[in-house]
Amino acid sequence: RASADLQQRLADGTAKLFADLRDEELAEGGDAAAEIAAGQLTPTVARRSVLFALGTVAPREGFRSWANRMLVRGGFEAFTDLPQLAPPVAGAAAASGSRGPAALSREDFCELVLLLNGSLEDAGEWFDAISETGPAGGRRGRADADGLDIHTIHRRALAAPRLEGCADAEPAMALQEVAVRLVAIWGDLTSAFGLGSAAGSSSAGREDASTRHGGPCSSLMPRGQLAQAILRDPVGLSNSPSSASCSSSVRTGAVGAAARKGWRPSKGHWSRALHGKHGRYFLLERDTRAESDRLAASSLPEPLFPNLCDRLLVTKGEWTPSELITVRYSLADWGFWGSCGPPPLVSSGRRLQLGARPFIAAVPQVGDGGVGGRDDDGAEDSLDRLRGIGAWHASAVDPQVAIGSVVLRAPEPHSMGANEDAALVSRWNLRLFGSDDGVNPIMALSGPLPIQVATLPPAPPAAVAGCELAHNSALLQWPACMATGGAPVVWYEAAVWECEERANNDVDLGPAVWSQRTEELSLRAFPLQPLRMHVARVRCANRAGVGAWSARSPPFQTLPPLPPAPLKPSASICGAREVKLRWPPVDESVIGLMQHSVQVVPLVADPDARTSSGAAPTPWVQTFQGPQTEVRVSGLFSNTTYLFQVRAHNISGHGPWSPPSESIQTRPGPPQSPAAPSATEILPDGVQLAWQYPFNNGGACVRGYVLKAVAPDLAAIEVHAAGPPAWLRGLKGNTWYDVCISATNDLGTGPCSEPLRFRTGAVAPAPPGAPRQAAEAGQEEVLVTWSPP
Repeated sequence: RASADLQQRLADGTAKLFADLRDEELAEGGDAAAEIAAGQLTPTVARRSVLFALGTVAPREGFRSWANRMLVRGGFEAFTDLPQLAPPVAGAAAASGSRGPAALSREDFCELVLLLNGSLEDAGEWFDAISETGPAGGRRGRADADGLDIHTIHRRALAAPRLEGCADAEPAMALQEVAVRLVAIWGDLTSAFGLGSAAGSSSAGREDASTRHGGPCSSLMPRGQLAQAILRDPVGLSNSPSSASCSSSVRTGAVGAAARKGWRPSKGHWSRALHGKHGRYFLLERDTRAESDRLAASSLPEPLFPNLCDRLLVTKGEWTPSELITVRYSLADWGFWGSCGPPPLVSSGRRLQLGARPFIAAVPQVGDGGVGGRDDDGAEDSLDRLRGIGAWHASAVDPQVAIGSVVLRAPEPHSMGANEDAALVSRWNLRLFGSDDGVNPIMALSGPLPIQVATLPPAPPAAVAGCELAHNSALLQWPACMATGGAPVVWYEAAVWECEERANNDVDLGPAVWSQRTEELSLRAFPLQPLRMHVARVRCANRAGVGAWSARSPPFQTLPPLPPAPLKPSASICGAREVKLRWPPVDESVIGLMQHSVQVVPLVADPDARTSSGAAPTPWVQTFQGPQTEVRVSGLFSNTTYLFQVRAHNISGHGPWSPPSESIQTRPGPPQSPAAPSATEILPDGVQLAWQYPFNNGGACVRGYVLKAVAPDLAAIEVHAAGPPAWLRGLKGNTWYDVCISATNDLGTGPCSEPLRFRTGAVAPAPPGAPRQAAEAGQEEVLVTWSPP
């Protein structure tokens, strides 16, 4: 139910991804590729290829954040169930029922992380870190040829999710993370804290005091059995005698303290909860004592766990727009607080009106409601607002699953004032609603769980690279920002630093030498110093602010400086059409000298002078490969004055032109070609031509002209003429000819002019083919056919 624009982007991106992956697999060849190319087999791509392609652009999350999401998604068994999602090889042990922890290879582990909306870079980093430090963070994990076992991953996610060097390596667990793990281990907080018994003040790991000493709940169920009974029958349990007795006990004495506002767990409560229970241990003994002391002495917020209400649990309270929220829900009678905690909105006294299709939805708060503000305790208000906006940010709940999880997208920030910046943070409530159609709510079944949806500065682009290098610039390119923070990116800023390479592919950064902003995904960094090592970074901004810098680009080196201008060249005459040119060598410090180019500048006294093509004489350039400093410049006109300039080239390009040489005039020779002729009259067997005299007679008087006509498959025809106009006879009628003209003096015949193409005049047609009888003759007529001429 996304917007039309987002739907189209998803469709286009999916189609392109599929096409690219399919083309890659087809390029590898094989029988299947041939069948697909022939249309005999439906094109498919491997699941791992799709996941790895998506994982390269997924935003990074951090192991402890991913672990929290996994525990909310699947509870204590979230990680032990991982092999069921794995490909056949990794899931073989679980599928065959073999005993012992299943082991995942690096590729299998990465595939599982990607299947659960993770990042490929994150997955590889986590695998290496857990393999090095083990399940408790202090010893090496089992990452041999069999891979990393599930137990190690589970223990790290549960008790030691802090991975050094990873994206979220804060030292201590937040209360939100503690709540996620307590619910995953104990099922509810009554069992976790031992509420209603002396267990809260006893040592962690002992038997429940109420069970051993006949406490308020001793005649009912030992610790843990109540939660299991709720899971088995969340509705029927409320009608049992045991439940009725417990229900009366939880509202008296020590039990009522947990339901009172401002209640905080004691050190004994924390010690019991953090230790865990048999088969579901949380922290080690030393860690339990230290963490219990810290939490008992800390000033804890109100409510105690901001990410938990009576029936809903999430990993945190602050989200970015469209971020994926995993919500764990409880349809048990007493919800996540259990029988001895604050009563849920709809408890065992009222049957849950789930309907056929209950759902969890995000509802806008009233006024300043939410964290630190006034919340909407009225369920009817939530129903009205939900009906008004529709269940766009909603997810269906299976009414047959007592405790499960759903996912939904965080809403877009909505405006809370006239100022546009007021929409940077908006407050919503997650609530569970009963419904028959999944859209229209019957009643609210949970209290509000406040969340904040905040527009954050965008994450940096995944990578930046320097390419198309020059001596003083480099083209920087980067992909679009994937994690925009909830608002469109308004600009990118690229910056370049000089650096020095060290061992182990590391670099020492120098000063920043260039920066600039753009709205595009590429930018040319200019100016930079030649022959220097550089690295680049990119960051982007939205209306919430400027994001962090990206990782450094791979180091790149600008090209050598351009060669300097050579000294003034000197020319000596070699003939009528060429000149010998030499110049002093350029500085020996020039790197990678590859070639020289010579600019030929004709000096014309007459401004109306024209070449054979009718254009005014202009400078032109000849190129000479190699570092030599003496060349022969050919292709010149005889009896013409020239200047020459030289410039040097290397890998970076060419330097400036040298000062011009002294003027030099070539020797007399054949005349320059006339301009292209024109046809003044065209006959079937000839053409009358007119032309202009050549601009340069080569230093001797023009004695005549040679007119030459050429046609395909015919012999060339040459005619001598004294001057224009002149007839060229002996041509074939109705034929295309190219005609050019050369001038002649005492020193020879010059080059031909530009050709004139024309067609000679029409002539009488050739005779048709011999006639032949096409059918049997009749009495008075006969049908005759023949071929055209």
